[in-house]
Amino acid sequence: MAWEKITWACEHQGEMQLYGKNSARNSRAAYEAGRKCMVCWLIDQWNQKADPRAQRDDCFSLATAIAKGKSVRFRDTDQFND
Repeated sequence: MAWEKITWACEHQGEMQLYGKNSARNSRAAYEAGRKCMVCWLIDQWNQKADPRAQRDDCFSLATAIAKGKSVRFRDTDQFND
């Protein structure tokens, strides 16, 4: 288990707790760097489905709370509370 620093494609930065061998963690970190963070991904999904949560003033805070509740552990995600 290790905390890996990630800069996602959306340019948000944070850390994910990854498990397994070093090569597997490096592979997962590279994969994540090519994607949007979970917060931005959630907001994109809400926009595509015309979900009212995407229009809320606190949509970043809401998406951050949901992302923190998923099985992947994140740290330093307070930056999303814009």
